[in-house]
This record gives sequence, structure tokens and C-alpha cells, in this order.
Amino acid sequence: MGVRQEFAREQIPQAALPDRKTITLRFDPADNLADKQRFIAKLNEAEGYVRDLHPGSIQAAMQMTRQMLEQKEPRLNYHISATEGGQLIQLSAKDPFPIKVAIQNPDTNLTQSDFQRAVEHGAELKIPLQHLSFAGSPLFEEWSGAKGEFVMLFGHDVPGNMTFTLPMDSGSQKFQVNGIYHMGSKNALFRGALPAAPWIIECDCDLRSDPQKILTSLSMSFPLQHWQGQPMLSLAHFETISEAFQKLLSNEGLETEWFIGNVRIAQGSPKCLSERTVSEISKCPVMDFPVPNGCGAL
Repeated sequence: MGVRQEFAREQIPQAALPDRKTITLRFDPADNLADKQRFIAKLNEAEGYVRDLHPGSIQAAMQMTRQMLEQKEPRLNYHISATEGGQLIQLSAKDPFPIKVAIQNPDTNLTQSDFQRAVEHGAELKIPLQHLSFAGSPLFEEWSGAKGEFVMLFGHDVPGNMTFTLPMDSGSQKFQVNGIYHMGSKNALFRGALPAAPWIIECDCDLRSDPQKILTSLSMSFPLQHWQGQPMLSLAHFETISEAFQKLLSNEGLETEWFIGNVRIAQGSPKCLSERTVSEISKCPVMDFPVPNGCGAL
């Protein structure tokens, strides 16, 4: 069976098969029972061919897909994962190489500004393959006009942090929020959080601006469920968050520094929260926290 399938797939043009009523299969006369060792070796080869052609496990199917892709385009790395509807294939170039991408369908809503925005902000761009044609890579050329979606990811992630300085009666207190900067060509988006505490920060930084004006937007969210299950008298970072709220709500501000690694890229002071944010804080739901032994309920 394996020998016949291999001959039919590799020696006969697939486009001609529907029009042919008969197929002639050719076998090597040396593959016979007179040479038992050779005959068994050929059977093992045929078995392996059929197994690779029709893999019986998800892992085997992904491995076969990887081998087929590497044969077509060896200049790429392939990360393949199973999804409910098939396979998700992520590509990354081993070394830079050029390919040409053209939009086939003039009715698509995709514009040059969409590409520019994705590059500058390090965003992702999703385009139906049926709207695209490729040149410069045998693998990409096969996908021209096909079904599916082509997702281009721009930018890269860099570890960093935001450091806040709280003015205190006895001096000042610093605390650090670790996170990731997603870097585009002109903008960087920082996302960070205090561990096990309800304070998540996102800020958009304009990398072209003066270091004193680099922050273009700042948002904070306070998911109280991050404290769920912690003893009432030892909530993670409770005093820090409480002090920060007081400073922000009283318009005193927080001295803030942005770091990538050990390099400070900017500093500033967000001096107040928006009315909407203040309203959301005041409406935070009451949570049920475990009370340590010996403490009364609050």
C-alpha cells in the first residue's frame, strides 16, 4: 500500500488523476521474497511513508506539517500548536529576507495608515488571505488568495518598570511596578502590576517626545479580586496603594520614573485622576476577606 501511494503521489501529476481510468504501477524487480532482508526493509520504508502521510496523533501531524513547511521555506522558524479547528502556525525569520505583499482586493478597508499605525505602535494587523498576494517565497506564494487570516505582529517586548515616589511627612517612599514595554518604532505601551495586589497600570509613551512629556496616556485599574483569600491585616501592598490613592485624589501627584533595564527613559508626575476614575474607585464592591484568628469582623 505504501509503495503504491508513494508512486501515485510523487510520480503521477495530481491534476491528471481525475481524467485517468487506469494507472500503471512499476515495482523494482529486486524487491522480492528471494532477498528477504531487502524486502523487509522496503516494507518498513513503505510503512513509515504511510504513517507520515496519515499521522495518527496530533503531535505527529504537527511534526509532519513542520517538515513540509521547512522543505518549502527553510529561511523561517515554525512554531506550530493545535487548535480546536486545526493548527496555528507562527512564523519568524531566521535572518531578514524580503518578500512582496500586495493587496488584491481594492474593496478591502485596509489602508496605508493602518500599516503605519501598526509599525509605529507595535500593534498587530489582521488581513484575510483572500485579499493578499505574495512574491519572493514559495511558501507565502501558496497562500496568495487562500482561505484564512494573515496576522502580522510588529514591535518587540522589553522588560522594564515604573518607579513611584510618595512624599511622606518623614521623607519619601519609593515603590516599583514591574512590567513589559511593547516597543514600536515611535511609541511604547507599558503594562505592569503590583504582585498579588489590585493595581494594574498601562501607559502609552511617545518615544519621540521630550523626556518630561513622554507620557501620552495613563490608565489604572483596581481589580479587588487580587486580594481574595488574603488575611485582612496583611493585604499585599495595602499601605502603598492607600497612600498612592490619597496623593492622587488630593491632586498632590506622584513623582514617577520610567526605566528600561537600569536606564531611565523619562520622568514626570501624573497629578490627578479623571472624574470617571475617581467615581470608579468610590464604587468598588465590598469583598469578603478571611479574618485572622483573634480579630473581630469589620
